[in-house]
Amino acid sequence: MLEQKKFTLIDGTFTPVAAAEILYALISSKINFHGVKSLSIKERFGEDAKHTIQRLEALKAMRNEIEQLITASRDAGYVLEIKGNIDIVFKPESEVDEIEN
Repeated sequence: MLEQKKFTLIDGTFTPVAAAEILYALISSKINFHGVKSLSIKERFGEDAKHTIQRLEALKAMRNEIEQLITASRDAGYVLEIKGNIDIVFKPESEVDEIEN
């Protein structure tokens, strides 16, 4: 059986400028992914991808909140310690309610 796997994507202390570059790049990549996916579903099936649209809205809200945190940390003279992991868990497809394509 396949075992769970964990990867460390980000682990460090960053200036607000460096933190912004890293976090905005990650979020922008996810926003682009869901934007393309939403457009593809609309073109192929003529319908909106409700989950994808909701995820886009959540990511944009997250980006705005991160922007506020970075601005506040810069103005207060702080650096940011950021840790970001990716956890991969293998599940039988039959046990999952919703699957992203």
